[in-house]
Amino acid sequence: PTELCGTCHGQPSVPEHNQLDSFKNSPAAREGKNCATCHMPGIKRLQSTFSYEPIPGRRHTWIGSRSVHMLKSAADLTVTLTEGKAIIRLTNKAGHVLPGEALRAMILDVKIYDADGNPLRREQALISASSGEGGTDNRIPPGETRRFAYEIGGKAQVEATLRYRLLPTTPEAEWITMAEASQPAR
Repeated sequence: PTELCGTCHGQPSVPEHNQLDSFKNSPAAREGKNCATCHMPGIKRLQSTFSYEPIPGRRHTWIGSRSVHMLKSAADLTVTLTEGKAIIRLTNKAGHVLPGEALRAMILDVKIYDADGNPLRREQALISASSGEGGTDNRIPPGETRRFAYEIGGKAQVEATLRYRLLPTTPEAEWITMAEASQPAR
């Protein structure tokens, strides 16, 4: 049950470590899912070494922020070019706030090129428990789509990449790509 996960991940006194509150109000919870639905996916397996027929059960290895597959399924990214702006939409598809833990971070990396593919500039937005304005929590609630707008002027190409940083000390070369989207010049 979700409440079991909440004994560690539902600490009201430590909001940065409280995925339970955000999960309770999520689309996943309204659909009747619980933490195990995603983090311990259903499988067929032998119940014991004496079993002959596989039965439905759940994986007993917790799949979380170290799983590239899980990270790639957690967010959706789109790029739209309109009226001299690049509009990036980032949607949280996870059942809880994203990123989930206080030390985790997502980096939205936006590269803007001219119509010929020459680099114009690079913008980065950090999303974490303490990277918002004034060090506030700017993580994305479940089901929410956050909009980022960048001035591009005339014709431009835009590439957006959402990357995941496990710890503040994780080198950029080890950040995991969660989602990518691009829009050619028009």
